[in-house]
Amino acid sequence: MFSDGSYVGYVVAAYLVLSNGKEVHSCLVMGKARLAPLKPVTTPRLEITSATVSVKLAQQILQATDIDIEKVKYYTVSTTVLHYIHSNTKIFPIFVTDSVRIIRDFSLTHQWDYVNTSDNPADIASRGARA
Repeated sequence: MFSDGSYVGYVVAAYLVLSNGKEVHSCLVMGKARLAPLKPVTTPRLEITSATVSVKLAQQILQATDIDIEKVKYYTVSTTVLHYIHSNTKIFPIFVTDSVRIIRDFSLTHQWDYVNTSDNPADIASRGARA
């Protein structure tokens, strides 16, 4: 699960990776994108929103598929979001606290990792691109 957010909007891209030991195949299973609200919102807020959507979308995919999925990994470019998820501090704004609670309800902290912007497939959609 790759998530990203910017002033344009936020995006989640779900990839399925299959491996038989010799070959590895990956494909886009599902994506979700939303435009940022008209009222100005900070990028970290959009990033935590995309992370929340990421765990919810992963749950939908896990429930809808008959494939035995061994593990789910979540990737974000936001070190702020990773700090929120891995932090034991409870002194965050209410929106962040609620978002982190949802993320922790559906995932474990060790499932979350950083991905460089240039390697994040969700980056194109969050920045906007011409067809």
